[in-house]
Amino acid sequence: MKKIILLALTIGLLVIQSCSDNNVQADNQVQTQTSLAGQVYGWTNPPLDTTKCGQLEVSNDAFPKLLFLDDSTFIQSIPSSCGDIGACSRYYCGKYKIDDKEITLTFNPKIAVYHIKSKNLASPYVESENSDLKIIKHVRLNCQNIPCFVECNVQGNIFVPKVDTLKNYISFMKDEKIWDKLF
Repeated sequence: MKKIILLALTIGLLVIQSCSDNNVQADNQVQTQTSLAGQVYGWTNPPLDTTKCGQLEVSNDAFPKLLFLDDSTFIQSIPSSCGDIGACSRYYCGKYKIDDKEITLTFNPKIAVYHIKSKNLASPYVESENSDLKIIKHVRLNCQNIPCFVECNVQGNIFVPKVDTLKNYISFMKDEKIWDKLF
């Protein structure tokens, strides 16, 4: 039990250090990618396997995703619970900037909340809400020249590129009228 606690504390300290470290890694000096256009990122749990870089596998629908529409626009989907109604996903939209140290996400004031069909809800629906997010910064890590991002305030989860296609996500959002609420 002591070994598990020690391991958890060690991982926590490493995440805190990586989130507050202002040193530029050697990988970052090689190439700075400033656009993530067309890419889908999803969570992976630490530690990041730098030999596989998250394996670029399909995103788990139960975890948040970042969809990069072009050189500056993103959508972040966050699955959550909506009380008695059941499961829902919150779709945030905004602008992003990336440099060799971090990615900055600046969120629009409105979001789309997609209520998923469940035993308590006969059919799905979408509504607009005010955003609870303004600006979030994630520390950039490079894994074999692939940018990955550490969410410093969420137990060290790491956003890595996934093989999911942006086209499928956009089609789903348009079909379910989520897209209309965001733009």
